[in-house]
Amino acid sequence: MQRDSYVPATGPETTLARLRTTGRIVLPLAAAAAVTWLGVVVFLEVVTTLLM
Repeated sequence: MQRDSYVPATGPETTLARLRTTGRIVLPLAAAAAVTWLGVVVFLEVVTTLLM
């Protein structure tokens, strides 16, 4: 049984790969959250200025 091929690569390669995969997932979510937050803030500003 060869276990050399099964040993996962440790070090900066795995961390870079993890950062890439998490970046692909997190970046669109962060962008959508920022756009939604900005939309809510602008909406609240308009509502408060209209109600004043």
